[in-house]
Amino acid sequence: MCNQDRFSTRLYHGTNGHKVRVILLPKFSTTGSLVLVNVKTLAIKHVNIGCPRYHIMYTI
Repeated sequence: MCNQDRFSTRLYHGTNGHKVRVILLPKFSTTGSLVLVNVKTLAIKHVNIGCPRYHIMYTI
């Protein structure tokens, strides 16, 4: 879920060994905050590139 007030994450364990990681992210254009997710292990790395809003360029 993006555009949250702050970064947060929680790992949920379901039945039969299922795992779900929920990640809340602040708005990238104002914080420069992003998350890298290992899809096999659901491990995360929170990265803050610390760019002011006017330095961020979007590419599609």
